[in-house]
Amino acid sequence: LFSSIFFFPYYFTIAQSNTFKISGKVVDEDNIPQEFVTVYINSSSIFTQTDSLGSFMLNIPSNNVDFELVVSMVGFNIQKQKFTRNTVPKFLTIKLTSNTLDEVVIKAKQDRFWSRKWHVFRNGLLGETAFARQCSFENRENIHLSLDYDRKTVFANSSKTFVVLNKALGYKIHVDLHTFSSDGVETNYAASKFYEDDLAIEEDKRNSQLKNRKKAFEATPNLFLHSLAKRNFRDAKIEVFKIKSMVDVFLGRTTVKQHLEEGKLIRVNDSTIYRFDSLSKRHILHSELPLLVFNKKVLNYFRNPFTDYTYMFSKIDLPNQYAVFTENGFISVPNGITFHYQWGNEGLASALPENYKVPEEMPIVAESPIIDL
Repeated sequence: LFSSIFFFPYYFTIAQSNTFKISGKVVDEDNIPQEFVTVYINSSSIFTQTDSLGSFMLNIPSNNVDFELVVSMVGFNIQKQKFTRNTVPKFLTIKLTSNTLDEVVIKAKQDRFWSRKWHVFRNGLLGETAFARQCSFENRENIHLSLDYDRKTVFANSSKTFVVLNKALGYKIHVDLHTFSSDGVETNYAASKFYEDDLAIEEDKRNSQLKNRKKAFEATPNLFLHSLAKRNFRDAKIEVFKIKSMVDVFLGRTTVKQHLEEGKLIRVNDSTIYRFDSLSKRHILHSELPLLVFNKKVLNYFRNPFTDYTYMFSKIDLPNQYAVFTENGFISVPNGITFHYQWGNEGLASALPENYKVPEEMPIVAESPIIDL
């Protein structure tokens, strides 16, 4: 079975505005228009459903240089297609192909390892933060778990879309999970997802959720990357070092000053690790060495080996020496990027949609939502 997205071979010029449009129609294998098909921009809150004619239209922020269009409907294979802002087709015709697997219903009994598998899966997907405690799952029966006993690794995927209800941030996250593996320490997964606003009606709860969104922005890589794009490390209270030689496991207390004196760390500024490609309009993080990033807006004493830098810290590995990100701090081309320590513990519970509007005023000091490293 194939998944096909067809488009006319001509393009239109992006107007000087805050958004641009992408439109089209969705049909089945017999070219019959399909209604109520979900169409969304991956990892964003930009989504819609097709009308009775199978038509749809999405408004996309103009600062989205790279994005992935996803089409999802029960009984059909998920369609995914990557585009760039300057090569957006004027009109898309998306042909769905049936997924016969959806016609098979499998009801498996929960084995004696089910609780263990679910614990590893939940922590791996949501992350180990305070926000994760306020998350619950809808359509949990759509998630399939398995355990490799020898490798002690949990695997998962979803037959249909499931929903993560994040009460801390006020989102319903619709997830199509393609692959997932976790040994309880390292987690890797691939998923298509979109965010539906679900803010509380009560004013105090709503304000708390909006405050948590700001807190999540500060405690994840978004603030670091956003400050790179704005060239304001100092205002954002971000400090970055290239790691020339440093162990990943600290057996005792140490200091950043000592690592600098021993040549294990090299202090860098934003111009050292960032460039803007004026031709493609892409923001690029680059480094031939791993990076150690301190966020001085978030205090963290728990399991922090650095006595002179009692802030949240994370390590970034760039195996291909670069990654591409958006102006508001979301990675659009990961290129193998890996996060460790604090950011390595962040999961879906702390994630924000890629079209999240960056707050104009950020709190000077925020509590860390971390509960473990």
